[in-house]
Amino acid sequence: MAEQTPDVGGFEMHHHPGGMTLPLPTTWERADDPAPGLLLVAIEPEREPDDDPGFRANLVVTLDRLDDGLDLDDWQAGTERLFPTTLGDYLVLDLERMDLSGVRAIRRLAHHRTEQNSSVTMEQWTTVLPDAEGRPAGWTLTASVATMQYSSLADLFGHAAGGWRPPGHPAGTTGPHP
Repeated sequence: MAEQTPDVGGFEMHHHPGGMTLPLPTTWERADDPAPGLLLVAIEPEREPDDDPGFRANLVVTLDRLDDGLDLDDWQAGTERLFPTTLGDYLVLDLERMDLSGVRAIRRLAHHRTEQNSSVTMEQWTTVLPDAEGRPAGWTLTASVATMQYSSLADLFGHAAGGWRPPGHPAGTTGPHP
C-alpha cells in the first residue's frame, strides 16, 4: 500500500509571537500562550451533535527551561520516568532518536488513558535548542488523538512535526520540511 500524505492545501503556517512556526490544519482552533510554558494549543473542530463527542485530537507545543548541562537524552529519561506516575495506563509503543528537519530529536509514541477513561495515543517530538540567552530550552510538540483514530491522523501529525521550527532551529522558520 502506498504511503499517503495529508492534503497540505488544508494547512497554513502558524507564526507564534515568540518566533516558532508550525503548519496547522486551517480548521483547527488555536490558542497562543494559554499558560506559562504552554506556547500553543491547536484542537480539531467540534464534532456534529449526533457524533460521539469523544476525545478531540490536538497539537500542543511546550517549552521547558532546562538546567545548564541537561541534554536531550537526560531530560527525556526524566520525562520517561515521570509519565507512568502522571498518565493512567501509560505504555511506550516506540521511542527513537532521530533527525527532525536538521536537529537532534527524540520521537515518542505512547498510549495512556485520560481521567474520563478515554484511550489516547500521543506522538511527541522533543528537541533541545539554546534560548536567546544561550541556555538550554526543551521543546516538545505533542499530538494526541483517540487511539482508534490515530491511523487517520498520523500523516497529519507527521506533516506538522516535519514543518515545526522552534526559535533557534538551524533551518529557520521557513515552513514544512520536504
